[in-house]
Amino acid sequence: MISAMHSAQKKNGFTLIEIMVAMLILSGLSLIMAQSIKTGLQDRKKIQAQLAEESLIRDAMRLIVSDVGAAFHHRDYTILSYNKVLELRKKKAATPTQGVAPTVPGQASGGAPVQPASPDPLATATPIPAPTQLTGFKGNGESMTFTTRNHVRRNVDAPESDQARISYFLRSCRSPKEKATTSSCLIRVEKTNPTDEFPLAPGDEDDAKGVILVHNVTEFMLRYIVLGQNDFTDSWDSSPESSTGSSRDRFPDAVEITLAIFDKSNPLAKERRLSWLAPVRASNNPDSSDKDPEAEGATPAASTEKKVGP
Repeated sequence: MISAMHSAQKKNGFTLIEIMVAMLILSGLSLIMAQSIKTGLQDRKKIQAQLAEESLIRDAMRLIVSDVGAAFHHRDYTILSYNKVLELRKKKAATPTQGVAPTVPGQASGGAPVQPASPDPLATATPIPAPTQLTGFKGNGESMTFTTRNHVRRNVDAPESDQARISYFLRSCRSPKEKATTSSCLIRVEKTNPTDEFPLAPGDEDDAKGVILVHNVTEFMLRYIVLGQNDFTDSWDSSPESSTGSSRDRFPDAVEITLAIFDKSNPLAKERRLSWLAPVRASNNPDSSDKDPEAEGATPAASTEKKVGP
């Protein structure tokens, strides 16, 4: 009879102690699940921030490399070739002709009359003056300005040139999240209405309207190199007035770009750094035949076969 009573009590439900133990286990599991969800959301937010920073610096670097690759140095090879031919003709006309003296005045050794040599018209021609240089490349360790020819007009009748002046430099700007804080920002300026002199020095009124590519820049370093050399240089100036002979009337063949960003106000942020060696595809630099008119290939046909574009 007693066993029957115990069996009836067990069928009626759980005891208070059993219910409390079950609730304690359930609350512990709920706490563990909540902590796991919170940690997962935090990790997701952190990863998203890291991906955004990585994408931002890579997109900026991709744009800089594309602009540097499109840098264009214009040189009129027709005028250069013509002036070199004039110089060769002048040297040839000034050189006395060597040969066997005729046996009879006015006749060659074989008895045939000697025809007087007609003067070379190119020996006294005036060289064509070099045209105004509308392309250039200037840069230092933290900024550069150069000309490109890859600008595309959105409107057919827009008063814009297919040639553009691109500038990159650092400037202090306000943070997009906290307006009270400032940081160093990488600015890109594109000017498409060049003047006759096509100024290259950044800092005019149009440069104040530049586009901010990256905020929180901790390093933006530029170095330049010429094909065939092993050492980089920290500055470049292709203008005719340049005091550096190695860069006068020349574009660098490649630019080493280093970009680093770090948001100090974001505790989840990390420093992102990226370096790239960007080639200049249309440097069109002078070679040995441009300096020496008697060098091999210093003819109009050979000169016009040089690379004029990418």
